[in-house]
Amino acid sequence: MKRICFAAALAWAALMPARADTTLVFNEIMYHPATNETVLEWVELYNQMAVDLDIGGWRLDGDVEYTFPTNSRIAGRSYIIVAYFPPAMFASTSQTNIAGPFLHRLNNGSGHLILRNQNGRQVDEVNYGTSGEWPVAPDGSGVSLAKRERDAGSKDPANWTSSEQINGTPGTDNFPTGSSVRLMAIDDAFQYEASGTDLGTTWREPGYDDSGWSSRSGLLNRVVPGLFNTGVDASGIALADGANDPHYVLSYTAQGTPGMSAIVCLNNAAWLANDPASKWISVVSSGATSINGGGYGYRTTFSLTDFLLNTVRINFSVSIDNAMTNVFLNGVAQNQSFTGFATYSSPFTLSSGFANGANTLEFGTENQGAGPGAFRALVSGSGLAANTNSPLPSGPVTYYFRRSFNFSGNPNYSTLQINPVVADGAVFYLNGVEVYRQNMPGGTINYTTPASSNVTSVTYSGPITIPATNLVFGPNVLAVEV
Repeated sequence: MKRICFAAALAWAALMPARADTTLVFNEIMYHPATNETVLEWVELYNQMAVDLDIGGWRLDGDVEYTFPTNSRIAGRSYIIVAYFPPAMFASTSQTNIAGPFLHRLNNGSGHLILRNQNGRQVDEVNYGTSGEWPVAPDGSGVSLAKRERDAGSKDPANWTSSEQINGTPGTDNFPTGSSVRLMAIDDAFQYEASGTDLGTTWREPGYDDSGWSSRSGLLNRVVPGLFNTGVDASGIALADGANDPHYVLSYTAQGTPGMSAIVCLNNAAWLANDPASKWISVVSSGATSINGGGYGYRTTFSLTDFLLNTVRINFSVSIDNAMTNVFLNGVAQNQSFTGFATYSSPFTLSSGFANGANTLEFGTENQGAGPGAFRALVSGSGLAANTNSPLPSGPVTYYFRRSFNFSGNPNYSTLQINPVVADGAVFYLNGVEVYRQNMPGGTINYTTPASSNVTSVTYSGPITIPATNLVFGPNVLAVEV
């Protein structure tokens, strides 16, 4: 199966969008995290002035509600984050200017936010969505809704796009270069032709008619397969007390046999109550039963076949009697710990250390002396993966892809960059002229030319600067043969 996807960031000298007629504005919104966890929602505000701003008594209104405490301040040209669950933001970022929690939750798909000053006057407003000019990617793919230019107004959807980074850029510049504008997102759809016909060279040209071609995205945001909460079956339905958990085994244990399945456990009266989403697991079936003191390792496996590993995020919250002493991803300690059985921990996040194919996630726990002991977890993950919903047909040596984009800047003061994902090799053409090739031999390329090597694991390349000589104002075409 062949897979391909592209993204391109473009920087140029151009007029900026209309400046917002205000002092504090909405700048970035994480309204639909990839795992749909409310605790990861947040709103970022930006102070457009060069001086500090006292925002005590200011408030968020609309879909969520929050009032800034007296003496709240935001430094000039700085950001403040309002989070649904501030501890999660403190744990996942290095930012300290975090406020909250706000009431209610940000709406997925579309929503309405208002910022009012201490006198109740509306200072800024945004009605975001996923139709028209609003970007679709922030609605659950893991990226945020990010303002293109932080000094621009918030009402115009043209001033908003999706963040270039998974999880957004809370508390920092959305696009650090200050002049970079994305022309294609990594999950944008391309027109493609895979009939096995040699199309020669005319297909590269801007005027070529590709209306009869099919369309597909090379990458899609996917839930990581094989990740399950504790105490549920393959459909996510809670198992009966005493049942074997099919997803968690005891990698080491102070009682029983290593390699045995964890047992779904009736909760102790003092523990967080079992519910349909997850249940306690242990080496016994009742939380009223004592188990030996010592270490217990609960291990689960999941697959990242076809995923771009640097886009994967695994999130989990745990509850434990007595202590989670560490977490191991593929045998490597993550230095994460927690103690407490009456509630879940704040979310932990894993963003690196993954392997192509099978991965192991192990929760190291300890029962500190003989007595009741068990473990419980909510686990989820997502990332960009090859679009296997619409695989390309096998057989052709070469596949053709085209995508049009509009450019509204000055081509004479522009730099183009791409971040391609390619398997196996590709040649890129901008308006009919070759601008880059990857994993392809030098010299003339034709329909029968194979890639230089087989690519077994797709990954990002770049950013790679490509010639902008053929870039024109208005419609342009990026054509790729794979």
